[in-house]
Amino acid sequence: MKKSSKLLLVLSLLGLGSGILASCGTNANNAIVPAKVNEGAETNLSYSIINASSEAAYLDGLPEKGVAHQSYSFRVSLKPGYHFNDKITITSGETNVSYTFKDAYYTFEMPEADVAIAVDVGKTDFTIKSTSYFVSNVYLDQEGENDVIARSALPGTALKFEAHPDEDFEFTAITMNGKTLEEGDDGFYHFNMPTRPVIISSDKIAVKYDVTMTSELALSTATIYTNTETKAPITQAVKGEKVYLAFTPKEEDASVKYEITVKTLVDEGEYSQKLTVNKEENVENTYSFEMVSKNIEITVKEIDLSLYNKSVLVNKEWRGVNLSREDMYGTISYSAVSYPLVSFEEDGSGSMQNTSYNEYDTTWEPISTHEARVTANIYSKTRVAEAVATEHILAMQFISYSTPSWKDANFYIADDTYVLHYYTFNSNDNDRLVWIEDANHNIVENIFVHDNAYKTNLTIKKEDGSLALGTDITKSSHFIIYDGENKLIEIANGKVVVENTISVEPAQYVNYELKNAAGNIISSSINGVTVTIHVSLAENAPDNLGIKRPLVKDSSGSSVSVTKVDDETYTFVMPEKAVTITILTMDFNTYKDYAALGSYISYNFYYNYNGKEDADFSSNSKPTIVKWDFNSAGEATMGSQTYTITSLENTPEGDMVISDADETESTTIKYSNGLMVTPFSFGYEYWSDVYIGIRLPEGKTEADVKVQTHYVKSAGTESIWAASFLVSDEVFGSIFCYKKEVFMGVTFTYEEGSTRIGKDSSYHVVKDGKTLFDVIKGVTTDKRETK
Repeated sequence: MKKSSKLLLVLSLLGLGSGILASCGTNANNAIVPAKVNEGAETNLSYSIINASSEAAYLDGLPEKGVAHQSYSFRVSLKPGYHFNDKITITSGETNVSYTFKDAYYTFEMPEADVAIAVDVGKTDFTIKSTSYFVSNVYLDQEGENDVIARSALPGTALKFEAHPDEDFEFTAITMNGKTLEEGDDGFYHFNMPTRPVIISSDKIAVKYDVTMTSELALSTATIYTNTETKAPITQAVKGEKVYLAFTPKEEDASVKYEITVKTLVDEGEYSQKLTVNKEENVENTYSFEMVSKNIEITVKEIDLSLYNKSVLVNKEWRGVNLSREDMYGTISYSAVSYPLVSFEEDGSGSMQNTSYNEYDTTWEPISTHEARVTANIYSKTRVAEAVATEHILAMQFISYSTPSWKDANFYIADDTYVLHYYTFNSNDNDRLVWIEDANHNIVENIFVHDNAYKTNLTIKKEDGSLALGTDITKSSHFIIYDGENKLIEIANGKVVVENTISVEPAQYVNYELKNAAGNIISSSINGVTVTIHVSLAENAPDNLGIKRPLVKDSSGSSVSVTKVDDETYTFVMPEKAVTITILTMDFNTYKDYAALGSYISYNFYYNYNGKEDADFSSNSKPTIVKWDFNSAGEATMGSQTYTITSLENTPEGDMVISDADETESTTIKYSNGLMVTPFSFGYEYWSDVYIGIRLPEGKTEADVKVQTHYVKSAGTESIWAASFLVSDEVFGSIFCYKKEVFMGVTFTYEEGSTRIGKDSSYHVVKDGKTLFDVIKGVTTDKRETK
């Protein structure tokens, strides 16, 4: 179909003209042509003129009735999806009525009886083609024919297709003739065959997968890149790309060895793939691997080959104590200790002696100047233990026949300069704190073992936030251990104040937040602290759902008391154990089955911007769509804004009042049988600048909607305007605003020569059979008896 023909058909459908097509010609005049009536013999008898092909064609220029013996002329124009076979038939009863054809007009003389005019048409079958990498076939969307491939179809045929997933490529949108389609809940994209050929298309974007280095490098800086010319750092790569890892030691004379592991990140229960890492030839400290279709995690272990002689562990004979019980508290001096003993030599050798009769040779590898891995052969098994030291304190996992861990560890000092203080607590984790003090009891160095890991030189504070002295750390004192600004653990009266996790088991559609007294979102808490639970329903929750009071139980199964603050806020005091919160739903419909509810699409309608023009939601220049949703739980959402319905009656037409979260401001939404209008500015009753919207009928999309508008008068609160919503080119409903009043559910009737609202039209505003206003070429007359 030529572009000019398509335009003429659209104009015909909108009622913007008659006399558009004759004999399927493409040179038809686009001007509006009045009906041609040739005077004949005078008679007062008139008969019906019937369009027997009204589903497919228009007879432009004919009245509904004709006077006998007068002649009438008309043109034929087609509805989309039909073609003209250059033939018409005019009959009156069983008799054919003759006609002539000239200058694109058919002319006949009206008999003394009704006539029927039939147009010989055929349906047009259009092709279907997919250029999308993700779409192979289009299928009929009809029961029993779901597997039938459609390569062409008649207009209106229901069709569907799937977008096949691909781990290496993705798309941002799939379009049908340029219109974006949305995937249905069944996994298919659905559309009805339009009145032109269909092309299914999409973009094709290579999927980028994350490349993440989780190791914090101490000795080097690392660059991950794929472009060998620019060497620009990357965090993502596509399958098949060669990914490079280049390391640069921070110290110019440093000698660093790298142990690199590259593996795929997988879901629980799946096996991770370890990728091959190659060292690049003739490129110092550079490695590479080939990217796969998975997110990648890179871990790097640095070995400073110059650390042996720099390590604080060497050239000392360390003496210490094994701290393996919860209740160990006290001090030891270097001279008072015989065993255990441990030493480290600059060549990587060493020795370990736990008693007078079990001495072992060891080897060790420095991780940093203060950390090392110690290897010993015990009972014919190789054991590797971790060790960490400050200048004067050493902590090392105990090496025996079992696998070393920080649950069992030795703590050492190097000489008699200081006394080693120790304190163990927390039977679950066997936490241990060791430190040395100066003459004024200031803590000089410390090592803390917690959660099977070590930390050194932490900050220890008293309850009031001041720094603790060594004498402040007792079994009856209250102190807190910090790693920088992060609190690790709190001790009070010899009892560990432990932070426990808070697990949440929400029902489907439930949203929640956990907050502490400061209003911060949390997933754990220390005991004795008030925890606030905020709950809400998801936007896609079924209409019959509300939220029950949360149920809180600790890890032993004991219930924890919950206090209700409001319908969406609850509190409880954190016990000494981890807790689980269960949030269940319930039937909580305040506005179930109310006529005004549902989802609407709207746009901002006002004089200066788009009040002078129609809105076509299927065009590229369609207005910005604002979506509204009103649900039975009393929530009104506009985009990302959420309001509360505070007033609504279950009527097909009426007013809905919505309020903001604090209910300090409210606004009115007028609705009627699927249409809505509300002021653009929330909280103000300015009907000159509004959102007008429609609730899409089932099976319809935005592209099916057009809006005919007429801004009669722009005068602030005294403005006058009219709007008609069309769905599939049929009038769905209309709205009229007269100064400060909005009339929903109106219809527009037209005087001769007018077919739609507009500045050059003459029409009447009718509601419930009564004419409310006349709008004659832009002049409005109030016809109401009581004004």
